[in-house]
Amino acid sequence: MTEQRIPASTLDKYYRVAAPKEERGTGPKNEIRISQKSDRVGQYIMYAINLFLKDNEDSVIIKAAGNAAVKCVLVAEILRHRIPDLHQINRITQSEIQDLYKPKEEGLVPVTITKILPVLEIKLTTKPTSQELNDASYQKPPPADQVEKIDLDNPRPVRKFPQREFNDRPRGQGRDYDDGRPRGFGGRRGRGG
Repeated sequence: MTEQRIPASTLDKYYRVAAPKEERGTGPKNEIRISQKSDRVGQYIMYAINLFLKDNEDSVIIKAAGNAAVKCVLVAEILRHRIPDLHQINRITQSEIQDLYKPKEEGLVPVTITKILPVLEIKLTTKPTSQELNDASYQKPPPADQVEKIDLDNPRPVRKFPQREFNDRPRGQGRDYDDGRPRGFGGRRGRGG
């Protein structure tokens, strides 16, 4: 398939039409689609935890396309270290997305551009099939001592970091004046010069 480049002057004559919501589709209940624009990693994690622990789902599928794959891996790793005995199976697939462009001027024809996006699909399951156990992308659950069990009433473990004393500064941050201000940052009168 040859890719045709459309000149920028031609693109100025078209506008993109958003796909109707019916065509976007909704997946099954145990499928989580992570978007690139979303910063709700914690909500994805809580949704998956509720699927496993409250709804007694055997598996959850986490999908992400393009740059959102980083968040997909992050969510999967956090879940594996919070829920015991989670097996992981990874797949890389592709998805076709069609963008419809309608003309701004009369006499031009609507244009459809097809994009192929890589999609990372991570399946977390408590009951893997024998075929999944023999898959090349299979990852066994982490050891039990590396898994922090989740309390559904208080799902986020509270980690207390030790408070550093005033003189316990890490090296390389300058020395202090007597009043606690660090020495060695900036120039004259704090103007960064």
